[in-house]
Amino acid sequence: MALVVVVLLAAGAAVILLGRGDGAAPPGPTPSRSSADDDEADATDQPPGDGAVVVGTGYRYRLPGPGWRDLTAERSQLPGGAALDTAVVLGRSFEVAQSNVVTESLPAAGVTDVEDVAPLFRRNLASDDGAVPRPLADGSLDGERALGFRTERTNDAGLDVVQVSYLAIHDGRQFSVNLTYPATDDEVSLPDFGELTASWTWDEGGS
Repeated sequence: MALVVVVLLAAGAAVILLGRGDGAAPPGPTPSRSSADDDEADATDQPPGDGAVVVGTGYRYRLPGPGWRDLTAERSQLPGGAALDTAVVLGRSFEVAQSNVVTESLPAAGVTDVEDVAPLFRRNLASDDGAVPRPLADGSLDGERALGFRTERTNDAGLDVVQVSYLAIHDGRQFSVNLTYPATDDEVSLPDFGELTASWTWDEGGS
C-alpha cells in the first residue's frame, strides 16, 4: 500500500507534503483494510478511537473507523498556518499514513453563497502542477450545502493520489474538508470519508 500525506489549502495552493509509494462522492467502494492497520499494532500512544470525536472551530465529527487517529494537536508539523484546523490520518503518524483528512476554517469575509468562492477554491486545488479538479455532486455538512471536487495528481514522490474536497460556508466562515488517498490499492478511505462527513455537526455559536 502506498503511503501518502497531503494537505490542501483553501486559501493557497495544494501542497503535497510527504509520500511513498472512482470519481463518485462518498460513499465509495467496499471497504478493505490495508497495512495502515498493521502500523497501529506498534503504536505506543493513545490508540485510535473508532467513533472518537474530533472538535474543530465551530464543528465536530467522528473518526470513521479502525485505524484512524486524530493528529490535530500535531498539525504545527504541517504547512498551512492558522487555516489548518483539524487533521486525522489512517495510520499512526503523518509520516506513516495510508490516507488523511484535513479541514481548514477561514473567515468568509461576508460571503454567504459558496458558489462565490468556488472558482478560487478550484484554482487552489489545481495548484501549479496541471491537475484538473473535476466537480462532484453536491454534498452536505450537517445540512449545509457543500461543493465537491475530485482531483487526481502525482505527488513529489511520483505516486498517483486522489483528493476529494468539499467546501461549505456556515456562520460567517468557510470550511474545506479534504481527503487524500492513494489512487490504487485503497478501498477503504473513500467510504470512511463518507462516514466522517455524515457525522459532521455544527457547534452553533462556536466559530
